[in-house]
Amino acid sequence: MKNYQCKKCGIKTERQPNAFNCRAGTYHDWNDLGEVGCENYRCKKCGLLVESKNAPSPLGCTAGGYHNWQDLCPIGTDVYQCKKCGILLYASKSPNAFDCPSGGYHQWNKMN
Repeated sequence: MKNYQCKKCGIKTERQPNAFNCRAGTYHDWNDLGEVGCENYRCKKCGLLVESKNAPSPLGCTAGGYHNWQDLCPIGTDVYQCKKCGILLYASKSPNAFDCPSGGYHQWNKMN
């Protein structure tokens, strides 16, 4: 299974995408981000969260230019949410605190 992101509207899918019904108009323009895996990555520019085997492809950031991926943590069963930016993810340990989009460091709260 692979991760795909539309370069026009920013939507992400893990299924084989179709080109129809892009929110940005006409057709989706899909970018292959790479294999679905066991690490949580977040783009520091556009905020996209991806579960990937390796660092996802840098191509096609909706914020312009290239994605700037940050490896947050391995995927797990515990739910964490940042009190500042609201990002929610499943992790096996407390995620990386650096580079919260709301400024400074993430303030992770374990939800379960």
